[in-house]
Amino acid sequence: MENMHENIQKYTIRATAGLLYWFAIETGMCEPSDFKGFLRDVQLVNEKDLTPIGGSLGILGVDEEIASEGHIPLGQGYNFTVRTNTPRFDSQQIRHFNWNLDMTKYRISKVFQVSNMVTQKQRAVFEQIEPINFSTIPNDVEIMDPWLINNFDDPSAEPWDWVQLSEFKPMVNLLDNNCVSVFRNQGDLDDLDGDLPIYYLQAPAIRQINENTYEVFNGWYAKNSSGITISGIGIFEENGGKATTATVFTSDVESVALNEYMMVSIEDPYSTLDANSGAISAKAKEYYYADNNIYLFSAP
Repeated sequence: MENMHENIQKYTIRATAGLLYWFAIETGMCEPSDFKGFLRDVQLVNEKDLTPIGGSLGILGVDEEIASEGHIPLGQGYNFTVRTNTPRFDSQQIRHFNWNLDMTKYRISKVFQVSNMVTQKQRAVFEQIEPINFSTIPNDVEIMDPWLINNFDDPSAEPWDWVQLSEFKPMVNLLDNNCVSVFRNQGDLDDLDGDLPIYYLQAPAIRQINENTYEVFNGWYAKNSSGITISGIGIFEENGGKATTATVFTSDVESVALNEYMMVSIEDPYSTLDANSGAISAKAKEYYYADNNIYLFSAP
């Protein structure tokens, strides 16, 4: 009975404070800035499908270990950095996906400003990851997973000290039973300069076999669970001698593989190959790639 009275009293105080704040602002007695530093109750929660899933979170520099669904008082109008300390639940195959359903806030920490709400919440949203088969991928292929959180540099690090680098990593380092686990249907191939995260695959644009023979990157293909080929899984461009492909793993993708590289024999070391027509034409020395043409040597 005593605990019930304490809980009722706590929520009554919060409700009353909220009404007084609203009245003061609405009647012009005070400005929101007058309340800067006024303590607000902020709840932190790891959740999936609006259901708390446990683990912990923290406010950097204030309290860095708060159990999910816990509360912390923070000053209105000030900025804080919130972080989930449990970025993945491997047994359930779920990982941190975004904050408060905002797809641009996909990193495991984010800066937020405490609002004038009496009670507010910072939600670390988790989603399911699913395996994509990459069993035939060679060792020189890489992937950039914007959600990847790892402890490659310090295998003994605790999960809250893992890093989210958003950089290319060798595919072989991430394979688990020949698969890489990803979030499905993420990214916008029509807006690669936007704020939405997207996966990238990367492979050599050209491999030199011998003095006059080259293999030229020829794109990717995917197959569904019935073994039917799905073409055009991404958009690629040259990036420092590598073909970098923005990729969306749609719901029907079961496996992904490289198309067979085109074998090209070039007798003239100053020739170029047009990736579309297969035509060879003379160019100056070096190498470049542009407008769907793979040039073994750069333009004059």
